[in-house]
Amino acid sequence: MALKVDQTGRVDLVVAQGATFTATFTWKIDGTPVDLSGYTGASKIKDTYGGSTLATFTVTLGGAAGTITLTLSATTTGGLSAPATGVWDVELTSGSTVRRLVGGTVTITPEVTA
Repeated sequence: MALKVDQTGRVDLVVAQGATFTATFTWKIDGTPVDLSGYTGASKIKDTYGGSTLATFTVTLGGAAGTITLTLSATTTGGLSAPATGVWDVELTSGSTVRRLVGGTVTITPEVTA
């Protein structure tokens, strides 16, 4: 799933319980991808802001391409309660600078075929 970040840095996600989740988006400034070489990324789903962690995304950064890929395994999503809602964000770190790039709500939809 390719994501489009609105001007507020908000993206709402839908995660299917029991299925592998992957979302990729590109950080651009004035249409040019930001080189993410040397950055690290972290991303979680929580039940509420400041609440309990429901899942931790694997974050893969695409270097000069500026891509950020978030992944949850089918096993991880299978362990999530559904239906449910929560919040998520992505933080990128370079040296001592931490930037919250994007976040929003997440809806977890129940699995039918198990």
